[in-house]
Amino acid sequence: MIRLLFLLTLGLGAYMLWRYLTTVPAEKRRSVYIKTGLWALVVIAVLLTVTGRMHWLGAALTALLLVIRQSLPMLIKLFPFLHQLHQSRQAQNEGAPTTTQTAMDRSEALSVLGLDQEATEEEIIAAHRKLMQKLHPDRDGNDYLAAKLNQAKDCLLG
Repeated sequence: MIRLLFLLTLGLGAYMLWRYLTTVPAEKRRSVYIKTGLWALVVIAVLLTVTGRMHWLGAALTALLLVIRQSLPMLIKLFPFLHQLHQSRQAQNEGAPTTTQTAMDRSEALSVLGLDQEATEEEIIAAHRKLMQKLHPDRDGNDYLAAKLNQAKDCLLG
């Protein structure tokens, strides 16, 4: 009877997880899959340890890996060489240049913001705000594109 309840609970949990994973937006799927996989490994390790099929050192090692994974952003900030390595990898992945930005002319700035030659100051500010809300790095945007938007706005507004 207890096994049947366990199987029903496991099946219901798997169904709910499948339903959740099908509703996740495409750009966030990778991170959700990684988090789900890590949590599944933790649950499996706990179950194996509780039932005596896994040595407690194995469970401790699993917990250590999880702690390292969670504290990695803090470690990158604490150690500057790790931060530089992380930034160079991010720049390579995004295809963004790592050198300083070059000057932007008015026509290029207008095309970046998607405006025409007769754009007013209010239109420039509104276009910048609208695009920045989509492309800001805090909202899964891109550092390079956000910098380009800021550079275009600064070029146009002086």
